[in-house]
Amino acid sequence: MADPIELFLRQALAQKRVEDRQIKAALQRLRPVLSDVDRLIRESGALEAGPARERIIRAVSDVVARRVRDSWGIPELASLQAELVPFVAAQMEATRRFVEAAGGTLLNPGAADAAADVRAMVNGAIVNARPLAEQLSAALPVTVADRVERFVRLGLNDPGVEATFQTAVRVTAENAVEATIRSAVGSVGGQAQQLIYRIETDPAWLGDEFSWTAVLDSRTCPVCVGQEGSTRRRGQPGAYWDGERKIDPHLNCRCSVVPKVWYDNPENTRFVEGDRGDQVLPFGTTVEQWLRRNPETAAGILGKGRAERLLNGELSLDRAIREAT
Repeated sequence: MADPIELFLRQALAQKRVEDRQIKAALQRLRPVLSDVDRLIRESGALEAGPARERIIRAVSDVVARRVRDSWGIPELASLQAELVPFVAAQMEATRRFVEAAGGTLLNPGAADAAADVRAMVNGAIVNARPLAEQLSAALPVTVADRVERFVRLGLNDPGVEATFQTAVRVTAENAVEATIRSAVGSVGGQAQQLIYRIETDPAWLGDEFSWTAVLDSRTCPVCVGQEGSTRRRGQPGAYWDGERKIDPHLNCRCSVVPKVWYDNPENTRFVEGDRGDQVLPFGTTVEQWLRRNPETAAGILGKGRAERLLNGELSLDRAIREAT
């Protein structure tokens, strides 16, 4: 039987491949829409000063929001609903293998399949505190329109600003789309895992508690460092947890929740990254112990001054995290 941590890593890598593929497709669909937006701005006269400029700017902003929503946002949501069906099935099967490899028992394998409503999972994926359906059909189109308005208003004062549409609008929009899609896929994958835990896994082994598990490396944010190892209980909403699933504290969050019974086993290990590259860390090691063993990584996460005060005993980890967030 495969090692649980190996299965966990394979699952994470498979998710990353799906994220990359979906992001590439989303950007390919978005770019022609942004080209139309660029052309609309130039043909509207919004970049030229004049008595009607405020009316033109408002009209352009409204048209951009509708065009991004209708030509990209709504079709993108439908695409994700269809294209993530095999991903959900794969995540559920990987979670079944993980449970068995970790020493748990599946009481009714396959029962979760009927409950896997991928459309609802995609629509309800929480991204940046909003359901994905709202993000794609409202929030992101408005964000693009806002960037267009800022670009146009700057252009009224600087005739050379037209050349910055790439950075003022296009790059910002593409970055937002990438972060949104990556977070959405992660949320859907987490929902698929929880279906297996809730419906198929023997509760005598699983219990109803999960442990927050951060990816520990120099890119880990202070918020996620602070959540590492904390407990979530099914049916009890808490920090970044609605009672049934993890809610990302920020875009591109790489954390997950795992059964507490597995996290608390001191024989289980995980791969982390520190000052000297990859490391194998027992789950019994606290995040503060890891930071103390890797002062350069701690400085990258908390800031040099705070890290030094933490390592010198002048600052508690909780205080360092509060100051860094």
